Amino acid sequence: MKNLKYYIIGGAVLVIIIIVLIVAGVLPGGKTSKGKVVTLKMWGTDAPAPYQVIANSFREKFPGIKIIYTQKKKETYEKELFDSFLNQKAPDIFMIENTWVPRYLNRLSLAPTDILTFKEFKTRILESAANEFLLGQKIIGIPIYLDTLGMFYNDSLLKSAGFVTPPKNWIEFLTTVQTLTKKDKAFNIEIAGASLGLSENVDNASDILELLMLQTGLEIIDNEGKVAFNKSLKINDQSFEAGANALNFYADFANPVKKNYSWTKNLPNSLQGFIQGKVGMIFGYSFLITELGNLAPKFSFKTSIFPEVKDTNFKINLTKFMAPVVSIYSKNPREAWQFLKYLSEPETNEYYINQFNRPTSLNALYNKQLASASLDLEPFIRQSLTAKNFYQFDNYEIDRLFKEMINQAVDGRNSYSNIINEGATKLDQLMKQ
Repeated sequence: MKNLKYYIIGGAVLVIIIIVLIVAGVLPGGKTSKGKVVTLKMWGTDAPAPYQVIANSFREKFPGIKIIYTQKKKETYEKELFDSFLNQKAPDIFMIENTWVPRYLNRLSLAPTDILTFKEFKTRILESAANEFLLGQKIIGIPIYLDTLGMFYNDSLLKSAGFVTPPKNWIEFLTTVQTLTKKDKAFNIEIAGASLGLSENVDNASDILELLMLQTGLEIIDNEGKVAFNKSLKINDQSFEAGANALNFYADFANPVKKNYSWTKNLPNSLQGFIQGKVGMIFGYSFLITELGNLAPKFSFKTSIFPEVKDTNFKINLTKFMAPVVSIYSKNPREAWQFLKYLSEPETNEYYINQFNRPTSLNALYNKQLASASLDLEPFIRQSLTAKNFYQFDNYEIDRLFKEMINQAVDGRNSYSNIINEGATKLDQLMKQ
């Protein structure tokens, strides 16, 4: 009995020692040992200060994980990213554009299901954003915001021309453009109603043409991965070449014999012309709000939705945004995915979107942000629910091809129908290479 008493006391002391060691992090099961901190490198083009705040907050919850964020220049970012993979020095976490996904598929780590399930992901993220980072039911990235192509306009120019509100559909848009556009005696454009018609001095030219096609109900690349923008559509049993019509509509703004003529290669870049007060309306993504504020702090502008097709219930918007992903070569993919999930937590995401003035990608925050957003950001938030993209096997080649079709249309040596068919053939050949 005496020995048993010693055993009981000794066992109790041992249990206490074990508990103390666990709590202290010396043994597994409690806090992570200070000597075993996992350091994750993250790359992006955003300003670093908000990420540092988020990283510090994350470490309070996960003390064993440290995030080091590095801001890269937009102009050289992807080249540096490719070089880092070649040199086996890729960051654990990096931001990619949704149109880049096919190019990076074999470099991405999939989300562990015990950290984030497919059901939880679909519940958490807006459908228009979630679909961009899903491979079947496998999660390849977590969108933390969503952006769409919208319209920026010079309110002073519109009001001086008698327009109290911006055009909401293409019929109104044409009337506004024709009224705003001013020419001198030599027929040179002094004030352009809108920046459309060309490719070289119009920002987002290919995106605008793609969205014009999508608005007709046409698909650029269909769900089977086949080129479809040269297909005919039927309305009231009548067939029409939607792709050719969209190209015709776009190119008319650079055609001197058309009443919509409002753009020429002699004008400055669309953004510069807009800042100079020489362009009434341009098209861009919401990040341009901040960019304009930095480039021309005193310049006054407003934003609106991308014009819609009149008298139709069919609404669609083009989405383009960056999202964090995890490298397949990361030695700590689970910890990296834990941080991605943290970025998409409502409290964290609300801080992020407020710091960068971006539309949220979270279902839980959509209505809240819409109710409190600035007038400039509001149109982009509204467009989030009808946003989509198409399979871009190589976004650079697609961009080049669409600009090439625009140039041919303006050149006028080939019919719009032939240009579209030849463009579709070229794109199909590129996809098969």
